[in-house]
Amino acid sequence: IASKSQEISRAPLFADFKEFSMPVMASSLPVPAFADPAEVTNDAPPGCLNLEKPTFGYHTVSIVPPTDDLSPYAGQIKGPDDGGWHLGFDNREAKKLVPKEEKYLPQCAHLDGCGYVRSQSSNTGWLVIKLPKMDVGRVLLCVMKPTSPDSFIKNDQLEVTFDGKVLDRSTFENYPKKSKCVMVLKSFPESVNDSGGHLYLGVRLLNETLDAANGVTLTHIIAL
Repeated sequence: IASKSQEISRAPLFADFKEFSMPVMASSLPVPAFADPAEVTNDAPPGCLNLEKPTFGYHTVSIVPPTDDLSPYAGQIKGPDDGGWHLGFDNREAKKLVPKEEKYLPQCAHLDGCGYVRSQSSNTGWLVIKLPKMDVGRVLLCVMKPTSPDSFIKNDQLEVTFDGKVLDRSTFENYPKKSKCVMVLKSFPESVNDSGGHLYLGVRLLNETLDAANGVTLTHIIAL
């Protein structure tokens, strides 16, 4: 087999791919004119959890279930059936895309809809998010009505932790500007080692009873 393999020329193979070229890597690109260089000079794409439906592909960010004993929040997480954070789906907006005469017909139901995870009470415990290996240490939480980026940032009954440490709410910012997302972490704290990946972000409310405006509704989680 070894002697026969030496007789096989690779020339015909490459002849069929004359137009082939190596892919352009992020490090080969010029300095961006407008974007944050930290976001566009990484070869790996951002990690994401998208709670909308339908969603395709593999989510690299995940919500930790109560059964995960390896989480540093083990024993502090409630499931949806145990009074934990509510995982829901709302396709009312999608019905606007269907003609009035047909929107209530089952066969005309639109597939698109907003998924979310929501809490209005400290009784729901922690929402724990398992993050992938990150290059920058940037984490964005995207919200949905009745939560707004501004109400999320100003909510003094909200606590967000990263690697077991409470994040300073004064550093949160609406990012990108006028979007529905809040950047809760811009980059890794100096004390954090992410060489192995899988750090955790925790979100919880501190008051037992909150109105909808002071609760939290999340639709997307982005990690870079």
